[in-house]
Amino acid sequence: MHRSPEPTRWGRQDRGLDSPPLVWALALVWAGIIAQLLWLDWRDTAEMLGDTDDAMRLVQVRELLAGRSWFDLHEPRLQPPFGHDTHWSRLIDGGLAGMFMLFRTLADGEQAERLMRVA
Repeated sequence: MHRSPEPTRWGRQDRGLDSPPLVWALALVWAGIIAQLLWLDWRDTAEMLGDTDDAMRLVQVRELLAGRSWFDLHEPRLQPPFGHDTHWSRLIDGGLAGMFMLFRTLADGEQAERLMRVA
């Protein structure tokens, strides 16, 4: 005798990956929109950053990848000659650096940085 799957706590049956088709459809639509935006605006991504905070974050990620200590948040480029101790978390820098290293396996450094900035 064939038994049907047991209902879950919410009364639905567990059907695996096909249970929420709406979620998969929305994910596909989202991926299509992202691909279209990248296709239309890829040329502009080489020359634009959102604002000065984005530029400063990019500088910090580049310095982290160049070997600066995880705990060194002193930025000598700001307020010379004394520099400035930033208040930003390195957790964001770590995620961005990880994306850069992932994209670096697929493209050269410049393209990997562009991919990191748009991701």
